[in-house]
Amino acid sequence: MKVDIPYVFLYSTTNSLILNLVRSRFNEEGIEYKIFGQETAGVYPIPFMEARIMVHDDDYAKAKLLLERIKESLETPNVDFDHSNSTLEDIEYEKQVTESEGKYGNSGVAYFIITLIIVLLIYLFISMSL
Repeated sequence: MKVDIPYVFLYSTTNSLILNLVRSRFNEEGIEYKIFGQETAGVYPIPFMEARIMVHDDDYAKAKLLLERIKESLETPNVDFDHSNSTLEDIEYEKQVTESEGKYGNSGVAYFIITLIIVLLIYLFISMSL
């Protein structure tokens, strides 16, 4: 197999927010990249079906630093909201969004269990029909 442009592995995830931020920021910075498996990572968020981000080897250091900044910004919540122009409806909406993020934050395990149950049901159905 001949490779014209060498790409190296940077990161893998099932988090579509990180993938979209990476795509946006890498395009802004002019970093050459490819994302493999994004479609299956969104449907089946299980570890071995994660989307893989590959970058050109010349852009690796810049991309790695930018990815760390993206992940760091997602880990630290922005608590300095300027509510001077906000209505009560806006404030209530932000409150509900923040509460729901905490409630539904770990849905990857639920998707894995549901996928496992579906596979087992299909297996039982096929084995019973034979």
